Amino acid sequence: MHVDAAYAGSAFVCPEFRYLANGVEFADTFNFNAHKWLLTTFGCSCMWVKDRKAIVEGLNPDVEMIYVKDSKSDLVIDYNKWQITLGSPFRALKLWFVLRMHGITGLQSYIRKSVELAKKFERCILDDSRFRIVCKTRLGFVCFQLNAAEGLNRKLSDALSASGKLLFTSVEVNGNVVLRLAVSSAQTDEKDVDSAWQVIRRTADKVLSQCDSID
Repeated sequence: MHVDAAYAGSAFVCPEFRYLANGVEFADTFNFNAHKWLLTTFGCSCMWVKDRKAIVEGLNPDVEMIYVKDSKSDLVIDYNKWQITLGSPFRALKLWFVLRMHGITGLQSYIRKSVELAKKFERCILDDSRFRIVCKTRLGFVCFQLNAAEGLNRKLSDALSASGKLLFTSVEVNGNVVLRLAVSSAQTDEKDVDSAWQVIRRTADKVLSQCDSID
């Protein structure tokens, strides 16, 4: 079993969030993307494995690769063996610098700040009866919708991205569009959250007024 904690895994530097990893001991592999929420540039992923033999055998460059086998393979230069890294950049080094620069307390402070900013945004949503929280907000990730016909959530998402002020990602759950806000930048502060909320609120005003005019 593999656990892909792409975004959430970074939060486990904070003891209070490690309950979300309950049961991870039953996994064979565990992975998270440090570039998503741990102040590391793209791309950098960390993976733990219980049995390294299986993954080493699967990725061993000395194993005959059928998909590149050719009758003239003896005449082809295999540059894969001309370097120590076998074509992979030394991603661990930049993560090492992040750990050295910020330390555990610095990274914990950053994660906790992101979570608090997400809670602030959640309160904005809850205070506006036109919106609803779709699922319990955990960490720095907030999922929300308009309390309106399904088509309006897609229009809101498209309008927000078209504004050029916010880039929103959305996902469909059982055919329903859900808007998502993730806090993951060290530069994000309360003013940014307030500004984002004002853009969302004004855009929602326009989308809903257009719907009313059509009706």
